[in-house]
Amino acid sequence: MHEIRLCLFLFLLVPLLGSCFPPSSLAAGPSLESGPGLAAALLSKGDCEAARTAFLALASPRGPLVVAGVQEAFGQPCSVDKAKNLPRSFEAVALAERDKLVEAAALFEALAREGDRPAALMSLDFSLAGNKTAPNPAPPPGLAQAQEDYQAWRYDTAMPVIRRFADQGDPVACFLLGRDFLWGVSGKRDVTQATTWFERAAAQGHPRAKVMLAFLLGEERGLARDKERSSALLRQAMAQGDGDAYHEMGRLLVKESPDDLPPLAIFYFGQSAQQGFTWSMYGLAMFLEESGLPALLPKAAHWLVQTAEIGYPQACRHLAEMYETGRVVPQDFERAAYWYGQCTNNRYEALAKYRLALLYRDGRGVLQDLAEAFYWSHLAAMHGQAEAQELDKELEARLSPETLAAARRRAEKWTPSPPGPWAWR
Repeated sequence: MHEIRLCLFLFLLVPLLGSCFPPSSLAAGPSLESGPGLAAALLSKGDCEAARTAFLALASPRGPLVVAGVQEAFGQPCSVDKAKNLPRSFEAVALAERDKLVEAAALFEALAREGDRPAALMSLDFSLAGNKTAPNPAPPPGLAQAQEDYQAWRYDTAMPVIRRFADQGDPVACFLLGRDFLWGVSGKRDVTQATTWFERAAAQGHPRAKVMLAFLLGEERGLARDKERSSALLRQAMAQGDGDAYHEMGRLLVKESPDDLPPLAIFYFGQSAQQGFTWSMYGLAMFLEESGLPALLPKAAHWLVQTAEIGYPQACRHLAEMYETGRVVPQDFERAAYWYGQCTNNRYEALAKYRLALLYRDGRGVLQDLAEAFYWSHLAAMHGQAEAQELDKELEARLSPETLAAARRRAEKWTPSPPGPWAWR
């Protein structure tokens, strides 16, 4: 009897509750009164400024790239038509935040494929491939030493070992041998031989070999072009988490549209950069810096610093120029001198040597040292920097013949250092 009375009480109480509270407060699921629901509702009603405010409120805790995506979506003047895909973009963001990386990547990629640049910008904040930074197989011990010798330019020691392992069918050795034939590093270039060895490595699942085959099939380099197979190979390597594959997909898109960076290329470069692929990180740093959007500059500096720390010479010089001029980062001549110095071991960075010479001449960030200034200036001139020739003449008038002779002898003994791992694609 007690249970019957309780049920009757609840039966009478529920309608009363319904009259006291709006139906939305009892309904399951998200409310349209706040969050993504409110922002989407304002967008559908055509209230552009209110929708922009609501989406920016959603974006601000998530980082500058999501904020930049919202700002670009609405544009100036405010336009709801341009922002129509924002609810889907935030759906992708939510998926990424819940570690549903496959679903998030698919949605971001679909939006970018539709030409949605804001979605592509927002995707740059997320590593959707699960941070698979080393999907390629490790070489066996004997081959690992040969790989180190190769990267240190000790080709006479390295190549016989690499060839022996390749003849035995080792996929890493097959890839290394193919790469050597492709670029002609230790001997004569041979695209046909490169293709043969890449095919052998790719058949055993080596993702980077698949990327290089795709590169050859997508270019006119002595092979019949096969865009369909090239794309399929890149997709396979992307599924294995190879950052080079994402970079190559983006590069092919840029090649087809050289006047602009397509949204889909931004997405691919972003995923490549998130996995630590040097050229994508540097390229995106330049893209974000040149975008003119203040919100993107910290991310540009972040990727540039990461690339410079890997040892990429162009990134070191660019970062040094930022510190010297106070562009993007606070002006700091000491750091400028440090980063110029980090790339002076590269033969092609004559500009960095020249800029370092100017710092030594003027005593900015370093103790003034005219002899050191002449050494770097003379080295820059030897490597083709035209402005350095004028600086040489200026410094020659201020230094003794003995000092000049010593600096010239030192410059003549200069030798470049082997590049870091970033160079061995």
